[in-house]
Amino acid sequence: MFLYELKIILRNIFRNKFFSFINIFGLSLGLMATILIMLWIWDELSFDRFYDNADNIYLLINKNTDDQGNCIEFVESPAPMADYLVNNIPEIKKAVRIEYFYTGGLIQKENNVFKEKGASADASFFVVFNVPFIHGDKNKALMNPESIVISENMANRYFGDKNPIGEILKIKTTGYVFKTVTVSGVYESFPNNSTIKFDFIIPFLLEEKNYLDNWNVSIYVTCVLLNKNADINLINKKVSTIFQDVLNKNQYSSYLFPFVKLHLNSNLTFFNNPNHGNLKLIYILVIIALLIIIIACINYMNLVTAQSVKKIKDIGIKKILGISRKRLQFSFLIESVIFTLISFYIAIILVEVIRPIFNNLTGKNIRIHYFESHFLLVTIAIISITSLVSAYYPYLYITSHHSRIFSKENLKIKYKRITPRKFLVILQFTISIILIIFSSIILKQINFIYSKNLGFDKENVIMINSTALGDKVKIFKQEILRNTDIISVTNGNDPIGGGWPDSWSWDSLNTSNNLKVIRINSDSDYLNTVKIKLLKGRFFNDVSSENSSIVINQKFAEYIGQENIIGKRINFRDKPYEIIGVTENFHSHHFSEEIKLAAFFNQPTYQLLIKVKSDRMAEVLSYLESEYKKIVTDRAFEYSTLAQRFDKLYYSEVRSGKLFCYFSILAIFISCLGLFGISVFATEQRTKEIGIRKTLGATSNNIISMINREFLIWVLIAYIIACPVAYYITAKWLQNFVYKTQLSWWIFLIAGIVVLIITLLTVSWQSIKVASKNPVESLRYE
Repeated sequence: MFLYELKIILRNIFRNKFFSFINIFGLSLGLMATILIMLWIWDELSFDRFYDNADNIYLLINKNTDDQGNCIEFVESPAPMADYLVNNIPEIKKAVRIEYFYTGGLIQKENNVFKEKGASADASFFVVFNVPFIHGDKNKALMNPESIVISENMANRYFGDKNPIGEILKIKTTGYVFKTVTVSGVYESFPNNSTIKFDFIIPFLLEEKNYLDNWNVSIYVTCVLLNKNADINLINKKVSTIFQDVLNKNQYSSYLFPFVKLHLNSNLTFFNNPNHGNLKLIYILVIIALLIIIIACINYMNLVTAQSVKKIKDIGIKKILGISRKRLQFSFLIESVIFTLISFYIAIILVEVIRPIFNNLTGKNIRIHYFESHFLLVTIAIISITSLVSAYYPYLYITSHHSRIFSKENLKIKYKRITPRKFLVILQFTISIILIIFSSIILKQINFIYSKNLGFDKENVIMINSTALGDKVKIFKQEILRNTDIISVTNGNDPIGGGWPDSWSWDSLNTSNNLKVIRINSDSDYLNTVKIKLLKGRFFNDVSSENSSIVINQKFAEYIGQENIIGKRINFRDKPYEIIGVTENFHSHHFSEEIKLAAFFNQPTYQLLIKVKSDRMAEVLSYLESEYKKIVTDRAFEYSTLAQRFDKLYYSEVRSGKLFCYFSILAIFISCLGLFGISVFATEQRTKEIGIRKTLGATSNNIISMINREFLIWVLIAYIIACPVAYYITAKWLQNFVYKTQLSWWIFLIAGIVVLIITLLTVSWQSIKVASKNPVESLRYE
């Protein structure tokens, strides 16, 4: 029976090549999009789950809350915290302190110096994070204070296929001299779906630590391994009061957070890993994947039911001949499975072709592991569900009409009422229009962010870490200012991010106020370099007396609430400062947050901001590198830009906008593919009617208008349904932003016009072809 059904189905596929192609191609595109989204979501959900004990690893997060209720969370803890946790909370099995080298570690092998990502950590690191070892003993690898453990990738680059255990390297991280270390272990390189991506790890005490017993300095990340089945709620009750118990600081609290949830559920940035996942984006993409596969299935169902005249006759004859209902169901299911399987294999080929582009768009390195159990299970699920959904409706529709086999006129398609097929087309285009409007609003919000006046100029500003320049920063600054392509240079931190609850007071406030204020260390050239506007007073001069002066932003001045604020006294950490100026407000944080209070101090820091002419960036970078290497000989010249720093704030939104845009285009294309197939079949069914109309005097334009009008009405109904739904969804999404674009009516209008034009182009090709036919040929059609 199966072979017979298979033979009939394959014969029908080749007999109806055009409709088979549309069915298979549309379903392939839908499956391709679903597979790509599935792989992306899979990668996001798998972050940090490769450890055997992943569910028992937790990160200590600390909170500092100001008097306004503003809270800042941070991962840095005091050095004594790890031992305190192990000694006072029995549910904690191990704790490890990690100091990440944000400026990188210099590794010297013979006469060559390389920069690598790494950290120092306690010997318990490989107990908490049980990474597989290739060479060495993980339990003893960090016991020797003058050892180094390196990744497989680093071992291959430095030593090739040779076992590197016992090899000598020199390292310089936070200190000023190279220290000799011995390779004591090689671990498997951390995968792409890992928060930790160290190339080397050295013992915590290799470099001298100044704050080992100091509870007031928080600079180390602390992670813990809990005993199995430990009650995290009970543990967090104990952890939450540590700062109050030890330091009597009520504004501080702590809690343990699951390490496997960091990527998707936390905005904390550490280990130079700023590109967090977005749980909301995962939910949205799941919905989009479902919608696209629904659109593709609707195509299949519509085209199968559109050919119902032929199928109804076949089913009727089979029933008269005594074919059972189960066998009919089986026949429809087998046909659907075959179409789905063919489509799935084509989809896999498309995925492999598109994957490099998709990886570049998402910043990932996604691969398909075809024979892994979870991929095979999901594949079977997708094929099964798609086949069942695609087969069920056509079966019900066609078998319910088999009794009309002998009434030829009754088999004609009725165009004046909303049939299930028309409903499905309307549903397709409703989904597509919603996706188009939502994508347009996301892109409009991104454009709003990038075009809005931020209160500072992020363009053409190069940022250099000046730590390695040491006491020669001023000499370097004076030297590079001789270059006419450099407009200005300032020694200060950038205006993006930051903010820390701290002690502030002023004349009208009797008690100290714990406020979250953006603290910007700067020199006299800061405002001129980043173009922050001064509203009142003046900025700093290059004199030491200015160290007791402060400049605040307009929002801070309004918060203080005093008239004639210039010259007033303000206390920061009980030290008095004189307010000498007020700047314009500026956006230091994501647009989902209000503008922050900000204060400028005349205290140059570890970073140089260099404003250059817009068309001379490449030349200036080459010049800066040559000047930098004259002073710093053992480090590579590294830089970033203020624009890149800003881009990182909106990485998720920009990525989401691009993904939604591409998937929306795909959805409308699949919808139009199905619409084109239906228009071909519908016009074929009306060939004789069209011939009669032309004989009675109807022009080609009349025929084209008659055919197009019906399809346009379907799309217009979809548009009317989609607009309020899209408005609600986009309005909810925009609520995530404090500063946002308007839900402009023209976005909805343009979306409708675009879809109507696409529909016209899709349908008109066939309607023009039919309208231009000789009516004599049309009248002969059966």
